[in-house]
Amino acid sequence: MAVILYFRGKMSLSMQMVRVLTIIVLLLSAGKGLAQDENFFQDTILCNGKPILATFHKFNKKLKLASLGRGSYGKAGIDTLASGRIELPDSVTDSDGTRYKLRSIGRQGFANCRYITEITLPEGLTDIGDQAFYNCTSLREIVLPTSLFVIYPFAFRGCSSLRIIRLKATERVRIYDNIFDLQTLDNAILFIPAGTEKKYRNSLVFGMFRYYAESFE
Repeated sequence: MAVILYFRGKMSLSMQMVRVLTIIVLLLSAGKGLAQDENFFQDTILCNGKPILATFHKFNKKLKLASLGRGSYGKAGIDTLASGRIELPDSVTDSDGTRYKLRSIGRQGFANCRYITEITLPEGLTDIGDQAFYNCTSLREIVLPTSLFVIYPFAFRGCSSLRIIRLKATERVRIYDNIFDLQTLDNAILFIPAGTEKKYRNSLVFGMFRYYAESFE
């Protein structure tokens, strides 16, 4: 892109250079933003059994891995007015027809989605980002897959209605402080695989739950 700049009136050469450099930096930043947009695409997920659009981020093109959300933009990956039960696929497809495995819920991927009530995360998903479900005030139940590896801070803060957490992972999940509200720790039931109660009782955050139930599914 060629840019021609004109300056009227008297201006020192050094001041002209400063303005030219400032404009160049702004143009480069804009170009970088456009390039970043190529890393995002939309595909459908299910809401109450019906498809709705969601935004995904290609965080590893080589391995074809994607996360739900807008990456560093920190905005929800779906319409925050979506309501009811959400089901996520284990892979998604961009506009070129390339399939990406869904590996994570990005930062604030579902933040402020106040009307979703249930969500099932797919097998293959390993990470839940910070504030991923922040302020999902109607969320009552969530299913966490066996593949889950890590949950980042504040992931379920503000989920005041959360009462059922179905954790399928038999190996202890890496977890940070401040993931759940105190009322979730006091009132929700944590369903865990048979024979893992001792393991989770000794974990940093899961050990703070008042109610446990071993699942034999």
